[in-house]
Amino acid sequence: MEKTENMLTYHIDLKRAMWRRDYLESFADRLASVGYNSLLIEVEDKLIYPGHESLANPDAWSVEAWQEVADSLRGRGFELIPMVQTLGHAEYVLKHRQYMHLRENPDNDRVYNPLSAEVAQILNQQIQCLISAFRPERFIHIGGDEPRGIGRGRAADFVSRHGVEELYLRHMTTMIEKVTGFNLRPIVWGDIVSSDPRLLENFPRKAVIADWEYHVTGRRTRIKRLWGEDGNCFVTADDYRRNPRPFLDRYVRDAEFENQNTLPGFFYTDLLVDKGFDVLCCPANRASGDNIGIANPRKHALNAFHFSEKARQRRQGILMTGWAVRHAHPETAWPGAVAATQAVCRDPDDRPRLYLIPESAFEDIFPEEDAARLIDWLSEKTPMTEAKQLLRAAEHLKAGMDPRRVVMDALSEVPKKPFSRMTPFTIEELRRRQTDLREAATLLKNAIHNNSTNRYTLEFWIEGTVLLELYCRAMPAVIDGAPPGRRGDLRQRVDVAEKNSRTLFAKTYSGESVEDEIALRYNTLKLLIDSV
Repeated sequence: MEKTENMLTYHIDLKRAMWRRDYLESFADRLASVGYNSLLIEVEDKLIYPGHESLANPDAWSVEAWQEVADSLRGRGFELIPMVQTLGHAEYVLKHRQYMHLRENPDNDRVYNPLSAEVAQILNQQIQCLISAFRPERFIHIGGDEPRGIGRGRAADFVSRHGVEELYLRHMTTMIEKVTGFNLRPIVWGDIVSSDPRLLENFPRKAVIADWEYHVTGRRTRIKRLWGEDGNCFVTADDYRRNPRPFLDRYVRDAEFENQNTLPGFFYTDLLVDKGFDVLCCPANRASGDNIGIANPRKHALNAFHFSEKARQRRQGILMTGWAVRHAHPETAWPGAVAATQAVCRDPDDRPRLYLIPESAFEDIFPEEDAARLIDWLSEKTPMTEAKQLLRAAEHLKAGMDPRRVVMDALSEVPKKPFSRMTPFTIEELRRRQTDLREAATLLKNAIHNNSTNRYTLEFWIEGTVLLELYCRAMPAVIDGAPPGRRGDLRQRVDVAEKNSRTLFAKTYSGESVEDEIALRYNTLKLLIDSV
């Protein structure tokens, strides 16, 4: 079977914004220049599926257009791997009225009914369409992650008799056999397979397992995610001692677990390889917890470096994921992309200076002290600026909630995940964050005058810092009840920033996608200011 070793794959997620062709090709050229050799393209509604045209986004391309682009990317040295969701994350299909009957649960637009013959037929059609559009050489990704709610609706009777593991195994095995019938090897996300010993033993070895972990930033960690039904069980070493999982003991209870009270950072890779699977190790450079303006450069660079290091130690491939649902522009995630290549090119014991922006991405732009301060400023969380927080705040404001309450709720929100900031923000901290971001923007603007190679990337970093700084201005203004003059000045700043963002994003995204991104970035901000 086709192996993953030596694969250095970059994930282009089109779940939200559709990239312009010229931007996709120029971005691919830069990926090739730092060592990437394959692209995973998550298409979703950006392909017009014959017979299912209603699924297509206004910016979607035809099969013929994708064939042309795919040939161009292959000509740049890339192997192409299309991706289709075959169980969970199916909103782009199940949100449409004519497909709602295919849901596992009528109230959940994320998960297909895995027992439906019509679901199987539609997925078969999508797989064939993707193969026609991309003509993949070896692999196709069929998803399979986070099927939350599976077996709690139309398949509940099956689960009561056979178990949810058997339901998952049956459905994914059918999809795997479909793909192998085209002489391709399927890739499946690893969270469910890794969660249960029965699945580990019985899951087809024809599948490559994409083992993802986005928050661990070193070879060892004090807090680690254990896969389970909901995928959100974070534990310390003490937690694991109190509630062990025997099938994981060999990989968790090593000498450092006992002596240092830490957990191995990426032990699921060892488990999967030892069980006979070929693996893609999957860090992220855009993931949960990111501000919409800036993808956390410190966390993602460290995660990418150390997970890629694990891949090379175990002679497995690398898949750098970047999730569009976080809405940070791909340019702001470039340090994570480069950090993965550092792990490939360096001796594992030669730790790069990852507290800085990776040198090969921003070489000679900043003195070391400035780079260290910049990475600190850009890595810190800004309240209210995750995409889901902005959407929730906008809903509350439109429903007439007191804007002061909306802001105070955002400041006091304590994220559930232990990798996130665990204390509420104060107004004083918000003002300090405002100052830091303003200084970061100044540093980046000054750097543009001395650099041409990375000018494009720096422009998006400036856009992100300006946007976040505006939120840091708006929230205290709401709390203080800013006078009309101050409010008008702030609104004018927002209008200028919005215009600049639209111009910049139009260089990379298609028309409808640009407007969607701008609306997410600025609508809540304008609602806040106008409500004072």
